[in-house]
Amino acid sequence: MKRVFSTHPEALQDLDESLQFYLSKDVVIAADFVDAYDLNIELIKSYPESYPTVRATYRRKIMNRFPFSIVYTCSKTEIRILAVAHHSRDPEFWINRS
Repeated sequence: MKRVFSTHPEALQDLDESLQFYLSKDVVIAADFVDAYDLNIELIKSYPESYPTVRATYRRKIMNRFPFSIVYTCSKTEIRILAVAHHSRDPEFWINRS
């Protein structure tokens, strides 16, 4: 059974804010950030249970080359991205998202 994939609106905001930061520094780095994000999303979709669990039902995929983790939940029917979390932020700022 294929899982439904969704992204929390605040996770989209996390992503946009990070992208805007990289765009203000260098367009090539910003493009690399988007590519890294897209690759990690595809890995999560393909292997959702492969990444470590944090706080019981949440999982985290650390992005290569960038100091970010993608925090998500997965069940038999759904994968939901909850945060694109910079490693310098409070590690559980996203905890009230569902």
